[in-house]
Amino acid sequence: MLKITLTHEGSDHAAHQSLHAAVEAWAREHLGPLLAGYPGDLHLHATVKHHSKGAAKCTAHLRLHLPRKDVLVAHGEAIDIQSALAEAEKRLLREVKKHKERLHGQADYRRKARRARLRQLKVAQAAVPEQVQTQTRHGIEPLLPQLTRIVRRELAYLRASGELPSQDPSVQDVVDEAVLSVLAQGQADRPAETLLRELLREAFRVLDAEVEARRRHGEIVSLQSSPEQDAIDQAEAMVQEELYEFYQPDEALQLSDVVADDTLPAIETDATCTDDTSARDYGLGRLVGLPIVWRRVWMLAELERLAMADIAAVLDLELAHAERLLAHARAFFDAHLRQAGF
Repeated sequence: MLKITLTHEGSDHAAHQSLHAAVEAWAREHLGPLLAGYPGDLHLHATVKHHSKGAAKCTAHLRLHLPRKDVLVAHGEAIDIQSALAEAEKRLLREVKKHKERLHGQADYRRKARRARLRQLKVAQAAVPEQVQTQTRHGIEPLLPQLTRIVRRELAYLRASGELPSQDPSVQDVVDEAVLSVLAQGQADRPAETLLRELLREAFRVLDAEVEARRRHGEIVSLQSSPEQDAIDQAEAMVQEELYEFYQPDEALQLSDVVADDTLPAIETDATCTDDTSARDYGLGRLVGLPIVWRRVWMLAELERLAMADIAAVLDLELAHAERLLAHARAFFDAHLRQAGF
């Protein structure tokens, strides 16, 4: 049941009653259907004020108290009471819809938005001649391992920084949508460098859309479920993942595999090499603290060895701006390495 109270400052009793009736009618028509599934008593408090000074002569504040002590607030300003109240009501409806989306699991809404994007891309792809699609697929095929590696790394750091949840989207989701976007462009005879730039640009656009959706909707965390593995630990574990991707030990270990051979000469450790590796690992672990664009510029330049012109094209930046961001990222790492004693 929705209880409504109204505070109207600077008006007589008749105007107060009229506004109260108007708010009740609006709440029954618009809020009622949205709040039908909420348990317990709900309380909507409206405050309307007249001001003698300022461009906004009237202001309206709406506070909707929901179960679990959730409070949604909306504000409106206008030259008259009705317009100010209408603006506040419009904003409150938007807040209620967002709240319901969060309660119903905003990951479902992100997936719906992703499916809508994929449907549009498939329509555009269907209009591309089959010969052009086949040629583009052949050009994309050898670039998929590099694209997958970059997407996996970027996803790890976005999750470590709290920008994305741990499961959705997957690496394959991002790669598939990026490939579909490039196919839908319908351009033939593109060299590998151009295809890689387009694939990376589309992959980053997909990730940016997911981050924006996460920021807009927020995330509901269950208090009953077990906590997930720390995302920063996952990201740091990926620092040397390339070294282990191709290491496939035998299923059956022999004693000779695990016992040291005393007849072999001792291996001297290169202290300089060890220090360099430690510094590199420490620096990669600090990537979480970088702004997203800084990190992407640094990773594409230092890890993927792309030219600055290509990086600027991938990230839709001016060349000079991309170079400044790379300099900032390098200075960031140098400062942290010095602070850590490297």
